[in-house]
Amino acid sequence: MARRFNMTGGRRRNTLHRFHADMQKRQQTKKIYLRLLASGLCAALMAGLGVGLYYGCQVLVRLAFCENKDFMLRGVDVQVQGSVTRAEVLRVANLQIGRQNIMALNLVEIRRSLAEISYVDTVRVERALPSRLRITVEERQPVARIEPRSREGNELAQPTYYIDGEGYMMRPKAGEELKPLPVIKGVAAELVQDGQRTE
Repeated sequence: MARRFNMTGGRRRNTLHRFHADMQKRQQTKKIYLRLLASGLCAALMAGLGVGLYYGCQVLVRLAFCENKDFMLRGVDVQVQGSVTRAEVLRVANLQIGRQNIMALNLVEIRRSLAEISYVDTVRVERALPSRLRITVEERQPVARIEPRSREGNELAQPTYYIDGEGYMMRPKAGEELKPLPVIKGVAAELVQDGQRTE
């Protein structure tokens, strides 16, 4: 009788022990899930704050600078070493006084546009806050004239080019009287391209 009672008591203890171990396992799993959930929520919150801060800063910068009337373009100071005109600089740079905000202007793009003029050597573009732009243009100095030849002997649409000391080709400006420079003849027309350097 006592033996049977002990066996029953032992079974109960085993069952209780297993039940207790099961409960502990479930509680640990629940804690892990809660931690993961909390971590996910924190990450989502941080990401949301980051995105909100980014867009908030963009709006703030736009309102404070790009849409601020104090930074409206009111004048362009153009300094040219050469004969390119102020009107040409403004046209090529696509600048409109009184219609553009200097903080919204892309200075790199303006510099690139002006540098594409074949007879322009260097360009510097700077903001002069609050409302002016400074552009300095230095032209290439031709050292000779080139009269290219066509392979077929045909007359060329552009019969004369200038070349500077670094080998850059330039068309003469419209209506310009040709400069009295040494003339190089016999260069193949395909080697002569406006604004390009030739060997």
